[in-house]
Amino acid sequence: MKFIEKIFSIKNEKNYKIITILGLKLKIFSNKLANKLLVKRLEKYDVEVQQLQKKNIKLEHEIGELKKANSRSDYIHNKRFEQWLLTYRWLEFHSKLINKLIDFNNDEELKKAQIKYLFKNIHKNEYLLDIDNPTSFNEKIQWLSLNYYSKNEEIHRIVDKYKFKEYIAEKLGDGYTIPLLGRWENVEEINFETLPDKFVLKSNWGGDGRQIKIVEDKEKLNIEELKKQMKEWLSFDGYMYYYAFNGPSKGLKPCILAENYVNGLGSKYYDYKIFCFNGKPQIIYVASNWAYEHKMSYYDTEWNKLDLVYSNYESFNKERPKNLDKMLDIATELSKDFPFVRIDFFDLIDKVVLSEMTYTPGGGFGMYKPLDWDYKLGEMLDISELIGSKNE
Repeated sequence: MKFIEKIFSIKNEKNYKIITILGLKLKIFSNKLANKLLVKRLEKYDVEVQQLQKKNIKLEHEIGELKKANSRSDYIHNKRFEQWLLTYRWLEFHSKLINKLIDFNNDEELKKAQIKYLFKNIHKNEYLLDIDNPTSFNEKIQWLSLNYYSKNEEIHRIVDKYKFKEYIAEKLGDGYTIPLLGRWENVEEINFETLPDKFVLKSNWGGDGRQIKIVEDKEKLNIEELKKQMKEWLSFDGYMYYYAFNGPSKGLKPCILAENYVNGLGSKYYDYKIFCFNGKPQIIYVASNWAYEHKMSYYDTEWNKLDLVYSNYESFNKERPKNLDKMLDIATELSKDFPFVRIDFFDLIDKVVLSEMTYTPGGGFGMYKPLDWDYKLGEMLDISELIGSKNE
């Protein structure tokens, strides 16, 4: 747990506080109310991390005793996982608080330093991120996130899952997204009695399969527990932007959405995600049973399977989808105004529906294997004009 102690420190001066983050010093003036509140929360979490350390010391002791007693290795593994979970939960939330402070102080170098730190830890030093001179796909996505997406109001509109439905209706007409049942900014205003027996709840700013609840039987629903969960979705803790300055999400106003339930959507139908580079669809990944097992495979637009693997997801074989040409036509139309966008579809046999448009797959931290693929994808994405115009 020593690495937690090195993440930050707070030093009080006469008119300001100095917060040291990863060796970088951030000066917080006391006359900024927002910063004062955040520093107060940081100090609170500084106390909590001490409690976390005590829990981990206890777990370390328990693991040591189990080893002495030659206990089952799977039980020790579970204890290790419990220890990791405690640490990760604190680090994730604390990272968001630190990032909010950096953002309020509008320090671009600190933003890049924090992103590089996260990338280094996620990729286990496999390679270090170069945001200023991007060549890999992840590097270019991070550059776009910081320098282009965060300032693009149209993109902010599209990544809002509520406004996305309006955008697609304007571009393609009705029937291309799952129908909306309701929208609420306050969880307490949701009238569950008016909702059907089956429906789906989600936040408008969630990602990576998080902040979504599939309700298959309303009678079995614990409404109070669900409300508590949804309040967490709408809180600062649920905001993706402050995990690693996810540019497209900047400034989103959170809300809860209820959508129609589509039979079999979590298991029967496949999720097709089309990577579009400079207005041209080039790579497709298909995900199987995303709510249950989440296997995935990558194909080119001619449906030739690629040797690209994402993270540790298991690959599988899938026949060419019936509606692939239609999905590619739609992706071409929707991607023409953006340097990069991933357009996600469900193929419902009789029609296709769009689930979202994503500008930062994997948050710019994606684990593409073998590593060469990160650079192959980077070659497909040309942002030279954008970089040149910024440097002028």
